[in-house]
Amino acid sequence: MEQSNNETQAILYWRRLPAHQAQPELSIQVLQDHGCRYLLLNGQRQGQMQLQNPAAVTYPHLKLLLQLLESLCWRHLLQLGLGAGEFSRAVTSRWPERQLSTVEQNAIIVEVYQQFFLPVKTEQLLCTTAQQFCLQALAKQLCYEVIFVDLYPWPADWAWLLHQLMQLQSPPGVILLNLPAPEFLPLVQSFANKVNYRLQIFEVEGYLNKILQLRAE
Repeated sequence: MEQSNNETQAILYWRRLPAHQAQPELSIQVLQDHGCRYLLLNGQRQGQMQLQNPAAVTYPHLKLLLQLLESLCWRHLLQLGLGAGEFSRAVTSRWPERQLSTVEQNAIIVEVYQQFFLPVKTEQLLCTTAQQFCLQALAKQLCYEVIFVDLYPWPADWAWLLHQLMQLQSPPGVILLNLPAPEFLPLVQSFANKVNYRLQIFEVEGYLNKILQLRAE
């Protein structure tokens, strides 16, 4: 058992993946207390689900994202990065008539999501890298009104990835980024200027990460 915030948490799942090629060692845990179930990667919470209300959102950045989606015109949303599926459950609960496609490269995280976090039946869930998905989607001429990038860790080839995602946008679509650390912000600002995209920055109260919105001028 683990202690967190003075509450006992049961360990439902724990697996350690050894380092492989360029990928570092990864520890995956699923913990549960009386109210929530949590996904932890290397000891850090990456997602959670309220047991009594699985479609509810807890993290402030996801609440902000849902507010942004309310003001956008969209039918098909692409999400890069799955976590515990908190965003997936919230989006499909609020807009059941719309389409959600999610890309997650780690097969174990997909397996854990499907076993412990009430997977969304209408969600198109693809287990592949964001980079491979982009190449395949471009070849099929797929397009999306909203693209949400929530990758952990932040990819080293993020600029290349954003270039590919821009080609997958349905005009006038937007790209939303959960930027994990402030040191990346000047780089993304410079990138947006070079490609003539309008960049809006939304602060997440109490957190270092920011939500960025990219839209073609």
